[in-house]
Amino acid sequence: MTSGTGDSAINSTSSEAVASEAAFIATFYCQRGEPATRSLHKGLYQSLAGSSETDDIPENWHDPDNDTFLRRFNPPAAYDTTVIQLALNTTDDAASAWETMRQRLEKLLERLEKLLDTATLPDAWWGYTLTYQAVLAADIDADAALKKLQPAIRRLNSSESLQPLAQAEMSGGKVWLLDIPTSGDGLEAAMVYVALSPPDKEEALVNAIYGPDAALLMPDLIAHKGYHQMRQYRGQKVQRGLKKGLSYLRKTTNKLLESNLDQTVEADDSLEALARAYPQFIPIVSRFKELHTSLDRQARNYDQWRASMKGNDIVEYHRGHLEMATSELELLVTQCQDAIDNADTAVSITQVQVSKAQANRQWWIATLLAVVGLAVSLRGILSWEGVEELLGLIPMLAPYSDKFFLKLGTQIGIVVVCALLLVLIVSWIRKRGRNRRIS
Repeated sequence: MTSGTGDSAINSTSSEAVASEAAFIATFYCQRGEPATRSLHKGLYQSLAGSSETDDIPENWHDPDNDTFLRRFNPPAAYDTTVIQLALNTTDDAASAWETMRQRLEKLLERLEKLLDTATLPDAWWGYTLTYQAVLAADIDADAALKKLQPAIRRLNSSESLQPLAQAEMSGGKVWLLDIPTSGDGLEAAMVYVALSPPDKEEALVNAIYGPDAALLMPDLIAHKGYHQMRQYRGQKVQRGLKKGLSYLRKTTNKLLESNLDQTVEADDSLEALARAYPQFIPIVSRFKELHTSLDRQARNYDQWRASMKGNDIVEYHRGHLEMATSELELLVTQCQDAIDNADTAVSITQVQVSKAQANRQWWIATLLAVVGLAVSLRGILSWEGVEELLGLIPMLAPYSDKFFLKLGTQIGIVVVCALLLVLIVSWIRKRGRNRRIS
């Protein structure tokens, strides 16, 4: 591999191999300024250079044989990202070289994870890209070469065979996309490419895939951020939490609505259950909204770089997944918001019902107090003598006007009739007031 920026590598040509002059490039997209990012770069440098240096670590380093390159740089167009690139080269044919170099990187990362006393290495990156690069032998078709080389192309720590997902002509060579990180984190969050070119086009193709000025760098970075956010909402833990939260919220909402329909059922328990559901569900919805906003931003940023690489099927493939993820999140947010809106509506209906019930109870209490007050007042006014005189005015009852039970019944009857009249008058006034408010 040659970098086009002053880097060189030991290359050899094998007439029996379909491709040679092989390189294996690992590009880590890390969060700028994070301790895990610094630890990754420091650990790689110390392991590769056999150095214990901790302070003055070079941004660009290569070994004396020029077959190992390590560089770190901050892309100007990505304020939050530091890129760490490791490029390995050997003199073997592509298939055996890639196998050897991949195993070397696997052991290197495994050793670093054990030695470093910080968080595990995979916490340092949003994702990383493995690029298998080689020069085609004379008169070898790129697609035919890929078929022969395909068994040697795998993710780290994996024996799974990969199949091409998209391909594009770039700078006289050809690049294939074989894997994207839609699930899993850490070492599972790998993008895998293969880049093959004829000898006279090697430098141009390498410049398109390697280094801070590579044409594929920013689309690849933005795609990684999108896939990282995609994994956040597709994770089993998040999906279980969402399913449980939605189910509980809908269940408590339906129960509350049923309590509103059945006036004999108290709504207090349902309101309390709904109050417990909100704190469990709202953080999930907020997180989904944040992810949707972030994904939408990544898609817009991606379109700016996409415009400069029109007709590149790899770029279009990533864009399709970003669109799909944005749509999925939008649907999830809509489902969650609908559940919240239904719950809010149920609470509003319940509050109206509770207010009516409270007003009705207050009315009956006030009426009862008025009746009691009336009864007490009438009891004081209607003395035994007054009742006896009143009974004496009625010829049929006059002979019995001095009877105790007749006087008591008369007193009670007068109180009851007056109380009923009072209730009817108050009810009529209340009903008239309601009709005026409606009109």
